[in-house]
Amino acid sequence: MQGKIVFARNDQTSKRKTMLIKTVLNRVNRLERFKSFVFGSVTFQVVNGSEALVIEIMARANSKPECPECGKRDKKRDTQPARLFEYVPIWTFKVFCHYAPRRVACLVHGIKVEYIPWAYGKEQMTTSYKVYLARWARRLSRQHLQDQLGERLPGGSTCGRIWPCQQKPRQHYRDRG
Repeated sequence: MQGKIVFARNDQTSKRKTMLIKTVLNRVNRLERFKSFVFGSVTFQVVNGSEALVIEIMARANSKPECPECGKRDKKRDTQPARLFEYVPIWTFKVFCHYAPRRVACLVHGIKVEYIPWAYGKEQMTTSYKVYLARWARRLSRQHLQDQLGERLPGGSTCGRIWPCQQKPRQHYRDRG
């Protein structure tokens, strides 16, 4: 089933206008600057026992994967199995991004899994979702937040895990002057 948002006016003369959820996501994509990736199908699926929106993310046809160490784009080696990345919820639905990371054959660093702009390393939550939870956690006590979400918060302390590179003194290539 395609995810659609329906906007309608009260008067009978106007036609119903629909907008795909993919359109909303493309607007968000422009804000977060995932220029080498495009959104595919958006479907409702059962994930971990609850209904969720699953958004397929694909690499653009002509894009090369980016090395996570040096940031240079090089040849694609192969593709790893698809993974789910938890994204910011829309209304009452959990949202997951479904993506199969490519491996890049970097001339300097060898074969590495490509740099993924929405997640850090092997994290299963997107950076956007971590920031969303951290802002809520700043406003509410942890117990109150658990009551509101109706479940245990993933990953222990969310505020300290927003940017894992802050826990290590490692400097990312984009931060180097």
